[in-house]
Amino acid sequence: MNRLTKGMYRPEVRVAGQQPLFSLRHGQLRHQGEFGHNAGWYNKQGEKLGYGDLNTGDLQRIAAELEEGELFITMGEQDSFWKFVTEHRGYLGAHCLTSASEHEPGQQYVAEKAVYVIGRGKVYVCDRGWARGDHLAKYSAAVGVPFELITTAQLMEMMKK
Repeated sequence: MNRLTKGMYRPEVRVAGQQPLFSLRHGQLRHQGEFGHNAGWYNKQGEKLGYGDLNTGDLQRIAAELEEGELFITMGEQDSFWKFVTEHRGYLGAHCLTSASEHEPGQQYVAEKAVYVIGRGKVYVCDRGWARGDHLAKYSAAVGVPFELITTAQLMEMMKK
């Protein structure tokens, strides 16, 4: 069963009284141990699940609760939202219109723009030139799960499985 489905965190699909998967909320804000402000969240099919801040507790919970073969992929706010804006109707993102591809940019785009990829029991950091050994060790210690550096090509292979 595919638990990570397009738009699953949007408010209109929430079921009253039911806790969302990984206890995440669409547009959530975190102020401690943040891993990506307004990050877009994606599945391995390249579909947007929702967006919001993630902190160390979120990463721990997602890594612990993902099923084998599932991937929870994050992209920065710019790549997951602002690049899809087609019309500004104010100065807040909520006032903007976006193209339909914002919600389904595809595997290749997501793999090229991904920052963190969470798998069962592990967090991968996409090699964008800033994360190296001491960064990975620091993150692993802070979150309590192993962090590993991967390339775009490696991520594409993982997404195809």
